[in-house]
Amino acid sequence: WVDVTEISASGTYILNPLQEQENVLYKIASPNSETEYFVVEYRKKEGLYEVNTPGNRSGLLVYRINTEAGNGNASGPPDEIYLYRPGGTLSSNGNFNNAPYSSDYNHTAINDDTNPACFLYNEGSGGEGGLNLYNVTESGTTISFTVALGIPTIEVNPDEFSFVLDAGNFGTQILEIINASEDGVPLSYEVGVSQALPFENSQGGPDGGNYYWTSSDAEDGLDYHWIDISGMGTQLTLPHNDQFAAADIELPLEKPMIMSRSMPMAGLAGVRPIQLSGTIRKSHRLMRPGQLFLASGMI
Repeated sequence: WVDVTEISASGTYILNPLQEQENVLYKIASPNSETEYFVVEYRKKEGLYEVNTPGNRSGLLVYRINTEAGNGNASGPPDEIYLYRPGGTLSSNGNFNNAPYSSDYNHTAINDDTNPACFLYNEGSGGEGGLNLYNVTESGTTISFTVALGIPTIEVNPDEFSFVLDAGNFGTQILEIINASEDGVPLSYEVGVSQALPFENSQGGPDGGNYYWTSSDAEDGLDYHWIDISGMGTQLTLPHNDQFAAADIELPLEKPMIMSRSMPMAGLAGVRPIQLSGTIRKSHRLMRPGQLFLASGMI
């Protein structure tokens, strides 16, 4: 039997080969389970027994111990002791020969996003184990590794920024990304470019023209000026979407307009095609009283 030391603080730790019997095992608790935890040891391809282990690699081995699995692995799964190895999942055995971690093989880290991931058994449903072990060194007289305990925390300053640029112009702003985690907890992140939604509560979109839309009922703080036009002008009856109104409305044009083609026109009811030949031939009212309808991208 050998003593097992539990790691309770982030830091770098050293292991002797298992055959030396001292300082050969570390236990690392999972932040996501009270019944499963991790154990690491250094197996070196030397001696009568170690040369018979799978593969030809020396290195750090990482195990998951399941205290609810019973006594040993004979009746598993679930297994009491599970060895993490590349390709290993709840449904796949993976590659035992490549299980050892060492910088000699560029196999130096295990976390929830690596291959293998440090997944839990969790009564057969799996789940993230929360182990963050990295910087495994080469296999020598000893081997060392770093463990980070705690959850990575990111801070971004400023929270947001925006650009308004004419075609062909460019702008520059500084974005600070801060690792606000506990000491020793590394932070990995990716920065990508995506299109921000024009409204916090979009009611639909994007359509074929990449427009989004919303209404004053759904979007708090929407800046608009409501003009009550009830009782003004001439009311038109539109039987359905593809039929003109029976009456025409004369436009108060100061100069003659020689144009007779369909073109989009921006209004409070969105963008709808109209015929310009001195009269409006088609229009739609998409709003109910007290509601303003806006489409993004229009001024």
